[in-house]
Amino acid sequence: MRPRRTAVPLLFLAALPLAAFPPDAAWAQESSRGEAPTPDTAEDLAGPLQSAFEEELAPAGRIPALEKLRKKLPPFLRDTELTFRFRTFYWNEKKIDDTRPRALTVGGALVYQSGQLKDVFSMGASLYFSEPLWAPSDGDGTGLLQPGQNGYFVAGQAWGKIRYADQSLKLYRQVVDLPYVNKADTRMTPNTFEAYMLRGSVPEVPRLGQINYVIGWIDKIRRRDQADFVPMSNAAGVPGGDGGMFTATFRSRPNDQSYFGATNHFVPDTFNTLYAEASYVRSFERILRHPLDDSLGFRFEGQVTWQRGVGAERLGAFDAVNFSWRSALSYRSVIFTVATSVTGDDGEIQKPWGLYPGYLGLMQSDFDRPGETAWLLGLSYDFEKLGVPGVSAFINYAEGFNGLLVGTSTITNERAVDATVDYKPKEGWYRGIWLRVRGSWLKVKGAGTATQVRVILNYDFPIL
Repeated sequence: MRPRRTAVPLLFLAALPLAAFPPDAAWAQESSRGEAPTPDTAEDLAGPLQSAFEEELAPAGRIPALEKLRKKLPPFLRDTELTFRFRTFYWNEKKIDDTRPRALTVGGALVYQSGQLKDVFSMGASLYFSEPLWAPSDGDGTGLLQPGQNGYFVAGQAWGKIRYADQSLKLYRQVVDLPYVNKADTRMTPNTFEAYMLRGSVPEVPRLGQINYVIGWIDKIRRRDQADFVPMSNAAGVPGGDGGMFTATFRSRPNDQSYFGATNHFVPDTFNTLYAEASYVRSFERILRHPLDDSLGFRFEGQVTWQRGVGAERLGAFDAVNFSWRSALSYRSVIFTVATSVTGDDGEIQKPWGLYPGYLGLMQSDFDRPGETAWLLGLSYDFEKLGVPGVSAFINYAEGFNGLLVGTSTITNERAVDATVDYKPKEGWYRGIWLRVRGSWLKVKGAGTATQVRVILNYDFPIL
């Protein structure tokens, strides 16, 4: 349930004095390509499978008096973190059907994480909220607020974690960051899940290197603009569905330059998703015996998705396939990217539980319509080498051909341009600020043109 509208702004105002203490951690990296600050090398351009095995780091406390007191406490209390994550978001869009979703919102999250009890148990919780500052009645549909341009306040996470050696079991409401099942943190608050996830690793396997894995059962999802958790099958579109999901993911790192892995999501009587990914990365200190004054980086990676109805096929029979590859070349903080994608014509790629993990996933289109072939060119740059630290930018241009317009029998082409500028200082009292300005243009032949503008300000600072 959401409280009276006056309560959330009061919580925000009460937290403002804490901004005098400099933050120590940035907003968590989002799961989709283009949804995190631009890296400066191809080696850092991680694929979507990587985030499945990365745990979010809690920021360190910055109040000296509390730091001295904490050192005297047992680890469960000493290492406790309480962080306020502020976010304000402006969204203005013109869709192909000429509707105009638009709003300006304020909100964020209050995040608690305990230390370790006997090096075995820890716990955490998060409260999320989003409130309108400007939300015209005819501007519904941004995803920043609940339908009707209403704000919300919800307990999105409440979890306990049991750790033993290289394994951990995380229980109940939590963030999950897997291909197709993820936080989709591109609005005010992320998706969260009622899940029971076993995570672990096997240090060295002959010819396979280190193996990481995640296995679990995901029962429900709370979508990013909703207050209630609903069963996974219901969120997928099954009327009255009450089924959950079995999920398993692994990644092998045979050496420092490559990895491969796969994830499988199975929802009984609904559909199954199999996703696989492989990547190779290399840096060069010299070419043809000539040393470079800055290393040259190269990455090549590919992915495949296969989805099909299973059991009673309560969403209907379908068999959807997508293949994609991406290569990136970096030098002196410039990254040039080329990607292509091919989608089969026997079914639509389903993504009801998170962001699409494809390399051509842009702001307004994923270029994965049935029968569609697409390509992308991308360019990014980190301006630190020009004496402007913290500023980076990237632009992507993509075209798709012969894709089926969903819900019709029309085959058409589409093209899109996305541009993003980020300001995210790495040091100083304002470290922890992330200002992002994004714009997108999309044209679908025979249907029309759409535009979208987003301005996001994130600011993380620790309370404890």
